[in-house]
Amino acid sequence: MMKKGTLAAHNIRVLFWADLFGSVKFIQPVLALFYFSRGLDEALILWVMFCWSFGVLVGEVPTSMLADRYGAKRAFLLGSVFSIISHAMLLGADEPWLFFMSNFLSGFAASCFSGADEALIYESLKASNEEHLMDRAMGIIQSAQFVVTVAALVIGALVAKDLTNGQFNLLIVLGIVFQCVRLVLVFLVKNPPGHGAYRGQPLSQVKEGMLAIRQAPQVL
Repeated sequence: MMKKGTLAAHNIRVLFWADLFGSVKFIQPVLALFYFSRGLDEALILWVMFCWSFGVLVGEVPTSMLADRYGAKRAFLLGSVFSIISHAMLLGADEPWLFFMSNFLSGFAASCFSGADEALIYESLKASNEEHLMDRAMGIIQSAQFVVTVAALVIGALVAKDLTNGQFNLLIVLGIVFQCVRLVLVFLVKNPPGHGAYRGQPLSQVKEGMLAIRQAPQVL
């Protein structure tokens, strides 16, 4: 049973709601149709998807070092801001490069949370000697994404039933509102004592990580 009133309980509760609001993307069920309405074809849509993956790839290392050096909270704040910007760019996007940049920023924003949330929760649980509850804690947080997925898909499809530009923009604005709520919630995150105190050389940190992966076949 997880203790109440602890740092871990606080951060788990905040990240649950932050993940819940951050996962709401009403435009998702009609995203391909939205792209078509803005002049993209199938080939360009594939490039747009690639830009998201490229944003994640580019962001994983620097955002992880940011979290280690300054705390996961700052990484979350950066990711939330980038997510808002990426959504806002879709409102006036009518050129392929705007869609490329929007999805790149969206992928980079996702990398700001990747891994940093687990590190934060583990250190929070460690402060109250509850490290053994790590799986349960992450399960609670990640369940937020599943809670909203079905509802967001249904609402998005109903709102954009006529596939008009106004309906698409409404879905995007609603998404921006929910991303702003996540940004506010992230301000409530508390870094555990000593979290974000890494002061080693960034390149040495990357080398240490690569060495650890090479020495663990199951991780590789």
